[in-house]
Amino acid sequence: MKNGIDKQDTNHYMEQTRRKHGYASRGLTTSYIIADADKTRFFYYTTGASDLRLTLPAIANNRDRNIGAMKVDGGAGDIVIAGKVVGTTTQTVNGALTTSVKGQYAKMNMACNTTGWYIWGT
Repeated sequence: MKNGIDKQDTNHYMEQTRRKHGYASRGLTTSYIIADADKTRFFYYTTGASDLRLTLPAIANNRDRNIGAMKVDGGAGDIVIAGKVVGTTTQTVNGALTTSVKGQYAKMNMACNTTGWYIWGT
């Protein structure tokens, strides 16, 4: 133990931080539906030649949540970002059913409030 903090305390603190604030990022090569319990904040996509979909979680359970996505490869495919279908309604991103991230190293950041997902940075 050094300065009153041992390895077990550090590991416990790190795990509690991950549970509360989520994992920083995840790399993807397939379409993905973000669950409410999934605390990943940023998704790095390798699309290749085909478009891949990232479906955002429900608005009702994710107020003040921020999610980002980046396309890291030079393939022809785009990241298609869509709102979740709740009942018979598809939730929107900036009022649209879908939006896309196009081009290598292009990124998009979205935030959720009580009415929808909104793009706040690219």
